[in-house]
Amino acid sequence: MKNFGRTYRLIAGTTGTYGFEIGKVDAKTGRALRCTFEVERGDSESNNSATISVYNLSPQSLAVLMQDNCVIDLQAGYEGDLSTIISGTVSRIYTEHDGCDVCTKIDIIDGLTATRDTNVSISYRGGINGKKILADAAASMGCSIVFSPSCTFPSFKNFSFIGSATTLFHQVCGASGVNFSIQNGIVQVCAANEPITVLTYKLSAATGLVGRPERLYENASTANTDNANTSSRKVQNGWKVTFLMNGHIQVNDYVLLESQEASGAFRVSKITAKGDTDGSGEDSWVCVAELLEVA
Repeated sequence: MKNFGRTYRLIAGTTGTYGFEIGKVDAKTGRALRCTFEVERGDSESNNSATISVYNLSPQSLAVLMQDNCVIDLQAGYEGDLSTIISGTVSRIYTEHDGCDVCTKIDIIDGLTATRDTNVSISYRGGINGKKILADAAASMGCSIVFSPSCTFPSFKNFSFIGSATTLFHQVCGASGVNFSIQNGIVQVCAANEPITVLTYKLSAATGLVGRPERLYENASTANTDNANTSSRKVQNGWKVTFLMNGHIQVNDYVLLESQEASGAFRVSKITAKGDTDGSGEDSWVCVAELLEVA
């Protein structure tokens, strides 16, 4: 794996209007605008979020960011290998002077408009499977939805609901013993501690693993052993790992960890991505992830 030449793209805009893209190297200066970011992603119902700082942004680009419901797609990686770190809606913008530079700080939230603005009113006669209810709710939110391989759902009789889409997801997923989260605008529904896909990413020193994995113990929620989606384990063990910037590895993915301390298949539970295009050292362009054992 070649990890040379830090690269990013920040694409911003709203539906039906002109946006902008930054991150490409300027032919005259030989540099791109400086960008720093910290992205927090996890497998909980809480929205993923990020704070992005861009230096010396043009007034035209700033005007785009200030439009209602402006969407940002942040990609980062290395030359020839960019991938999305987070996609979300701008929630706050502010500027400050940093020496001779002007720094624009942008807070974004993954799935903000879908969770904030969507109310659903649905009703089904007779029996309806929970998976169908969630698929219809996701469509109301304007989101795609994916399910992990072992998800199963009960049938709900004469089901009706009026309220926020996220409340509906919470109720149906809770009754079904599954978990949901929004990852880059896509609703993921997973059986307990199950990855969203069987696709596996290898993580080793040769593919970007930095330093030594640290042992991790995470308390799991009380299990419902009568439900096919849940596990009877009450404690999940795993590892905290650091690796070079790699947006291909996402929350709820399978990772095959290979190191002297640990080896085996794990599920990604949380990821923090930290980047500074002008930073020095490996720790200024890395991801820190929590990997949990797969039952």
